[in-house]
Amino acid sequence: MYTAWLYFEDQFRDVYFPEHDTWKSEIVLTQLETGWDRDISFPVRMLDGRLFLTIPTSFNWEDTHTRQEREVPLETVFKVGREGDRPVRIIFKKLDRQELVFVKYRLPRRNITIGRGEQSDICDPQSIMSSMHGFITFPDSTGAQYVDQSSNGTYLNGRMLSGTAVQLRFGDVLTFPTGLKLVMLGSVIALNHVSQLVHVRLEKAPVRALPATRDDCALPPMHTDYHRAPRMMIRMEEQTIEIEPPLAKNNQPDTPLWQQIGPSATMVLPMLMSVIVMNGGRSMTGLVMIGT
Repeated sequence: MYTAWLYFEDQFRDVYFPEHDTWKSEIVLTQLETGWDRDISFPVRMLDGRLFLTIPTSFNWEDTHTRQEREVPLETVFKVGREGDRPVRIIFKKLDRQELVFVKYRLPRRNITIGRGEQSDICDPQSIMSSMHGFITFPDSTGAQYVDQSSNGTYLNGRMLSGTAVQLRFGDVLTFPTGLKLVMLGSVIALNHVSQLVHVRLEKAPVRALPATRDDCALPPMHTDYHRAPRMMIRMEEQTIEIEPPLAKNNQPDTPLWQQIGPSATMVLPMLMSVIVMNGGRSMTGLVMIGT
């Protein structure tokens, strides 16, 4: 699976793409994230394993490249910006599915150190991590706090922390420069393993099976029921219609023959007379030629 890490001055965001050799997608950056005057989208496409990024016409690459679209290798930092606005750094990476799996650990009521040092409870030896990047502490009964002591900063829910202590709440996500993520889940934390070199010196939280029936949080049905017409059709009330029977033949009066053919003859006789008159006129005006 492919991903893009986007760094602003004080914010971080990661975008994930399909696990294929050919696809099209885009990166949409909102005005709230960037501070720009509008939302901006960057088309991204993969063609036969080669990754291409396109920037809008008003943007420029922070190097000598001049074309709007360029091929971007993996694990390489690119800066994109425009005059008068802060730039954004983009890094494309290819991740294994194992790196997207989160593992839960118990959260002990003591300081939990995070950093590059070997004695850290959560040790990520990559050079971009500080030796003592930060730690989680429990100052009082209000809950856990994260104290950042790094030089590269830590991102809480996408916003950078630098040398500050913040209260952690349920569902908060701490993101470190190496891509390591820590999710607060009450008495446990969840970590993704972005590298096989990451070591965690915490007790894993046991997997608890959910009860068979849970009436308090029942899941919605996976299908929708639709009402249909009843199988038994209700017959409408029948109405009786009376039809008078035809007259009997023996009761019908006898019609004379001349009354039966009279109307038809009165229509045919004028037509016959006109035909005879026309034929007679033609024979009287015709010329007779006799050959000798």
